[in-house]
Amino acid sequence: MTWATITGPGTTTATKFHGDIMNKHSNLYNGTDISDTVTIHANTLWTMGNQTMTGRFQTDKGADVASPAGGIMTLGTDGNVFDVTGTNTINEILGTTWTLGAQIVLQFDGVLTVTHNSGGTNDILLGNAANMTTAAGNTLSLFFDGTDWVETARNVGDGAGDALTANGLDQFAATTSLELLGVISDETGTGSLVFATSPTLVTPLLGTPTSGVLTNTTGYPGDSSLVTVGTVASGTWQGTAVASAYLDADTAHLGVAQAFTADKTFNDNVNATFGTGGDADIDYDGTDMKINPQVVGSGNLDITAGNLDVLTGTVQEAGVDISPIGLHDTWIPVSAVWPATTLPCGDLTKRELATYDVDIQTMAFTSTTADEVCQCSWTMPKEWDGGTVTAEFIWTALGGSAGNVRWGIQGVAFANDDALDAAFGNIQEVTDAWIANDDQHTSAATPALTIAGSPAAGEMVQFKFLRSGSDAADTFATTAELIGVRINYTTDSAQG
Repeated sequence: MTWATITGPGTTTATKFHGDIMNKHSNLYNGTDISDTVTIHANTLWTMGNQTMTGRFQTDKGADVASPAGGIMTLGTDGNVFDVTGTNTINEILGTTWTLGAQIVLQFDGVLTVTHNSGGTNDILLGNAANMTTAAGNTLSLFFDGTDWVETARNVGDGAGDALTANGLDQFAATTSLELLGVISDETGTGSLVFATSPTLVTPLLGTPTSGVLTNTTGYPGDSSLVTVGTVASGTWQGTAVASAYLDADTAHLGVAQAFTADKTFNDNVNATFGTGGDADIDYDGTDMKINPQVVGSGNLDITAGNLDVLTGTVQEAGVDISPIGLHDTWIPVSAVWPATTLPCGDLTKRELATYDVDIQTMAFTSTTADEVCQCSWTMPKEWDGGTVTAEFIWTALGGSAGNVRWGIQGVAFANDDALDAAFGNIQEVTDAWIANDDQHTSAATPALTIAGSPAAGEMVQFKFLRSGSDAADTFATTAELIGVRINYTTDSAQG
């Protein structure tokens, strides 16, 4: 005899019977003898040990299930095969009404995503460890392991093959370049695939390259007269006309110093004739391109038209800057300055020093508690760039012993028809320490001073020079004598 045990929710009855078992009208029969009648309710686990069955075992198709808006799908208790409608993503399948070993088949009516191992309670573990994007008619078979649903099979439709994100193209059969070309829609050119090492290109159109080494090339672009004899790096340049575009400062163009044994004309923005009556050369030392027009003979560098522009760096002679563009200074002695009407300093005074009869002219700034001011007018150079300036104060003292003097500068610029009664700009100041009586004291430069008004090259500027006796930084307890002021400014042209 065989014992059959029926477990699950609802009414259950333990039944003893023998022989073959068949299911008819929801009753269990033992051959021709009915040992008992058992009603099997939904979600019933029927444990019978090993049994042999003939015929067909058929599961029911449950009602259609909509893909869930929240990602967790609940299946009905009316079957093991379900149509899934909708397009919402499925992250989990609720397992509370299923037992270990249950198997289901899902058929999808459209496009949606089945998430692999979403990290929830009843995850879906897909065979390729990647999310599945369905299409209408696709099926997915799953096995319940008591916690998660494990993929056992899938059908994705036409059977033409899978392209899976977890595997490379080496899962396919060997593929030719022509076959690969058949599935690419944006190719250019024809022939075989090309890889990085030693490819052979047949009449390629390379466009404009951004870099390259031409050492082993056999020709050169442009005028045929520019073709070298030998290689680009060591060959002889032919012809007489060389556009300046070919003389770029890098070894890909000239490579090494090239000697010109006749006059060479550079026909671009510069029209220059080299070596009249002698030789000239152009050298590149790895940093600078240098023109030496008098290597042999007495040739000159002649600019016959246009300009010779220095785009970066400076013009030098024997390694020393000779460019008029850059930082310059001018000297304003106190003989060109007058005491201000408001908060005036002392008048211009001349005194002779004791030993060698040296005369100095100074203005005395006596107050150690209040500001004292002098003023001057200066016409800015026509080469001035109109930007900020700085000031250095030259001064001395007669009876000091220690302490610092606080000097300051302000300025306002005037153009034609500007009102002269205008406000000065913000003050910039510098502190300088006393060294010794009757010594020259030169302060550091002030911070950059912005001149008020609309400063421009060639305009008149009114300056205020002052000792800030009211400033706590001024600790010099006696008179400071101003000798003059150096104004530092920047030019942006050789002449106005």
